[in-house]
Amino acid sequence: MAKSVNKSKRNLNGNGSVDYQKALNLWRGRRWLQGKRHVIYSKTQAGANHKLKNLPETLEAKALEEARKAESDKRTTVADYLNHWLATEVKLKSRANTYDNYERMVRVHLIPKLGRFFLNELTSDDISDKWIEMIEEGCSPSLIEHCHARLTTAYNVAIDKGTYGVIINPTLKATRPSVEKEEVNPLSTEDYELLLDTVRDTDYFSIIHTALHTGMRRNELLALRWNDIDLAMGAISVHRQVYRSKGVTAYHPLKTKNARRFISLPPEALQHLTKEWERQIDKGKLHGYKIIGNSPVFRRSTGEEILPNGLTHAFKQIVNRIAEERATELGVSLEDISLSKNHFHDLRHTHASILYAQNTPDVVISKRLGHATVAITMEIYVHIRPTMEKDYIQNFSLHPTKTWV
Repeated sequence: MAKSVNKSKRNLNGNGSVDYQKALNLWRGRRWLQGKRHVIYSKTQAGANHKLKNLPETLEAKALEEARKAESDKRTTVADYLNHWLATEVKLKSRANTYDNYERMVRVHLIPKLGRFFLNELTSDDISDKWIEMIEEGCSPSLIEHCHARLTTAYNVAIDKGTYGVIINPTLKATRPSVEKEEVNPLSTEDYELLLDTVRDTDYFSIIHTALHTGMRRNELLALRWNDIDLAMGAISVHRQVYRSKGVTAYHPLKTKNARRFISLPPEALQHLTKEWERQIDKGKLHGYKIIGNSPVFRRSTGEEILPNGLTHAFKQIVNRIAEERATELGVSLEDISLSKNHFHDLRHTHASILYAQNTPDVVISKRLGHATVAITMEIYVHIRPTMEKDYIQNFSLHPTKTWV
């Protein structure tokens, strides 16, 4: 405890006492007001006496300011609060891509629907009504679920901080549409063979081929550098992802320990990437760029980087073109061709489905895909696993020598 140099000096007229705190190099003032002891500090004795003398007025002004703030908080709109939440909570504590996603959802959906309400007066019925409006406008239940989750989080922060006059989170009793979990849609053997044949001579063949053989995510693939691939060991180190926002490309480390992983390359994938390294060196000489260890693994033949959204759109155009040709050939509608419904991420699901078809254990698949837990892997591919269960159950028996039929 800090020791004072001299004894406390009590002021006249009940203005408290002042003493010098050597350890702090400050003068300390103490005074009782309204049954509570108040302590102030100042660099000078005169300053401490002045603060003690004016303490009643200071406390009164503080109380008035808090009252005004409390009243102002009660008049805070959802729009004002959500913008404040984005700036002080999400932007400071989250990754850039997370902030961009939240900001877009707040700006495009939450503020237009709920922004005019006062934060402490918004009810669960108000929220439910707006979700119904969004459904009628054609918004998906999944989008509404994401909006609901963001609003819930924002309200929880307000409650935790004890501000804005919010006591109960109105989202907790709001009704939202149920979200049916979409089943994954892996490509059939015929489809991915046709896909690879179609893109063989394009800039997208290598990344599609590698996605099918590794199950890596799009942004993980686009972040790969040649230094990340050990061609001698036949393995890829996955530890970053690409992120693009407002015309700028950035690279972020993967969030979880399991997401950062080593992936063994199947023989065909290893052969392809070995040849791709050599091809890129030749292409670089032709187009005037140099391939080094830190060069991106997947790029256009001209040396330009492949952008995330560009890859997504190009893939969709490719599968649509294949599907249209097949629909014309078979005399059916485009909707009858399963490939027309596939997206780039389905290459990852295709890789997993092939592993399951080969009776690969869940834990191996989960580790390869970089899921946080095996349970996540099992839940995602639950519709694929029943076929495995049928195979295994053929050997089930209550008794090895006796039957009841």
